[in-house]
Amino acid sequence: MNRSSRQDTPYHQCARIFLRGMVSLLQGMFESVDNALFEMAEKADSNALQTHYFDGMRQVRKTRSSVENEILKSLRASLITYQKDGGSASAPAPEVSEESLSLVEEAELEESLAISEMVAKGENRLSRPLFALAQRLGEALNRTPPDDESNPLGPASICSALRQSGPLFEVELPVLLVIYKLFDRQVLEQLDGLYQQINERFIQDGVMPQLQHSLPPTGRGTPPPAGVGPTPAAAEGPLPDHQDPAALEEAPYVDTHITGEDAEDERIMQSILSLLSARRQRHPAPELAGSTAGSANAIAQTQQLLNALSVLQSTAPPEVSTSADVKSMLLSEMDRLDGTGTQASSDDEDTIDLVAMLFDFILSDENLPQPMQVMLSRLQIPYIKVALIDRQLFASRGHPARRLLDTLADLALGWAAETDRGNRLHDFMAGVVDRVINDFDDDLDLFDELRQELNSYVAKLQKRAQVAEKRTTEATEGKQRLQQARRTAAKVIEERLADQELPRIVEEILNKPWANVLVLTCLRHGEDSSQFSDAVGFVEQMVWSVAPKDDAAEVSKLQKLLPGLSAQLRAGLEMVAYHEDDVKDVFKSLKKLYQSMLDKQFREKVKLAADEPTPSTMSLPAAVAPVQLPISGAAELSDGVFDDLDSEPEPVPLEQLEAALRSQVESLEPGTWFQFITEDGGEQRAKLSWKSPITGNYLFVDQKGIKLADKPVAELAQELASGEAIALETVPLFDRALDAIAQRLEETRVETES
Repeated sequence: MNRSSRQDTPYHQCARIFLRGMVSLLQGMFESVDNALFEMAEKADSNALQTHYFDGMRQVRKTRSSVENEILKSLRASLITYQKDGGSASAPAPEVSEESLSLVEEAELEESLAISEMVAKGENRLSRPLFALAQRLGEALNRTPPDDESNPLGPASICSALRQSGPLFEVELPVLLVIYKLFDRQVLEQLDGLYQQINERFIQDGVMPQLQHSLPPTGRGTPPPAGVGPTPAAAEGPLPDHQDPAALEEAPYVDTHITGEDAEDERIMQSILSLLSARRQRHPAPELAGSTAGSANAIAQTQQLLNALSVLQSTAPPEVSTSADVKSMLLSEMDRLDGTGTQASSDDEDTIDLVAMLFDFILSDENLPQPMQVMLSRLQIPYIKVALIDRQLFASRGHPARRLLDTLADLALGWAAETDRGNRLHDFMAGVVDRVINDFDDDLDLFDELRQELNSYVAKLQKRAQVAEKRTTEATEGKQRLQQARRTAAKVIEERLADQELPRIVEEILNKPWANVLVLTCLRHGEDSSQFSDAVGFVEQMVWSVAPKDDAAEVSKLQKLLPGLSAQLRAGLEMVAYHEDDVKDVFKSLKKLYQSMLDKQFREKVKLAADEPTPSTMSLPAAVAPVQLPISGAAELSDGVFDDLDSEPEPVPLEQLEAALRSQVESLEPGTWFQFITEDGGEQRAKLSWKSPITGNYLFVDQKGIKLADKPVAELAQELASGEAIALETVPLFDRALDAIAQRLEETRVETES
């Protein structure tokens, strides 16, 4: 018999399921140990105790891999031992009398008591599935079913493996007891789902499918009912090929590469299966059973379900169907095809329920616009087929069907009818959904093919959107830089001109063309540049130049200053594109002004016309050519550079917000999608594209990269606090759904037990 066929026996398949499940449960347990020891160290009352727990945490991290391997090695050995000779019941732990206490190390005694308590509690809680497992193990190997102590899948075997690996931890007893406690909570208390999987696997392989999970009346060690398992004589005979122990020794059923995200999904799946099993025990009546009254319903093979689903896939109405509707349609179709009132196995029913919960989540997911919820919900029937064909759908993030649904959900995140011109994206996604419904039979490669087509189409849309978004960002940044520069220029002018009585022409030069010079210089070179300092210096010198001069020294200083001021003013007016004729008029007016200051006899020597303004009342020429800033998207400068500054409030610094709000808005990352409530009560989806380092404003765009809003940080914080803005989750759809399903089942369990 070749190796591959030996590894496909029901016993080996169930051994693989068991050890894979244990890998996942152990990983979850060790993560909990790490967190628990860290919390205990943080809450420790003394430095010594804190050091004690931190040392234990480091030692557990150091030895984790070797302990996991040792536990799995021990469990594998138990499976092989039972396959070879049926196992041997381990001797019961001797009762500890007062006389023997002195002979037993206190630490060893506490450890033994902790292990014994775990085993007893686990066997009592899991008695029903353990009984069924024992019967099917015996049937699969044609030997006497194991009792609780010798059952290689039971709590006694698992705890024995833990006890044997204990010395590898090299930690003190208090830390070891913490590990044991968490092992009980994270491993033994999570075995329900794993045992359910193994029993269902045996059923699918035809191993005692009609066995009821009832206990023998006399408890442990009771011989199996008549017809269950072999006679002692048969058990002593030679082993048939399918019982060859070498097959188990060679079988690579421990997947040591289940790590990271897939390991986390596997842990969540085990928890969900355990909760589903517990729910079924609370409500034993089958939910997906035939309606033939009084009939002895048979367990439908998975293929029967797939046949019924294939019919529904092509005939179900396109409108959205609830999970209850889908199960009802499936029931009716199974009755029509079979006519015997068959019911799904517990394993298949759990799978159907799990897919139903996934699509219930989709229909209520705030991340998805309502039209997208309806579209994706049409995939429920084909995804039930996928889950029945390949149960790794929920346990592997790389599963092609899972990746396709996550991709569709990601695209739906920012979709809005207003921005999807001609419904192009919507229709393309709908076409992908139709392809799944119309073309999927059992080839999972279809999902990868469709995802690649979808990604190729979306890449073109995203490229255009990225170009538009870049332009939007540059335009917004340019406008904000301009506004900041205008504020800076206004502040310079206001501070230098405060309480100053200036000739009208000088005041207008500084408030209009020279304000533009300050703005442009600030934009081009920065507020801290020498060029900007020179431009500010011109303002100060200009103000001083028109102040009254009381002595010859000041007059002399003014005479020396004027040529430089004249040159600087001319260069500035050219920068802001003053027409040459206007420049001449400005200098003509200034010449008269300064002449009046330098020549005390000005009024006697110069006869002004009656209608000619005096130097102190002369105005700036009106004609000014607008200036286009050398920044993409920036607004134009004009003489009214400060006219609208009062209508644009200064940005509120983050430091002035409440700590919680500040933390919330600071943590937002570009690329995050939001849902905003509009003034008319509608909804608008927008993506955070850019956070301004200048004003602190947050720029939002639509799916095409077009600007939707430029929100000050205080406004956004207030909207988040009031619920008018909601940051949509970036976690993939499947991950969010699994978390929500597990939470919902746990809450239901707690409510039922309370």
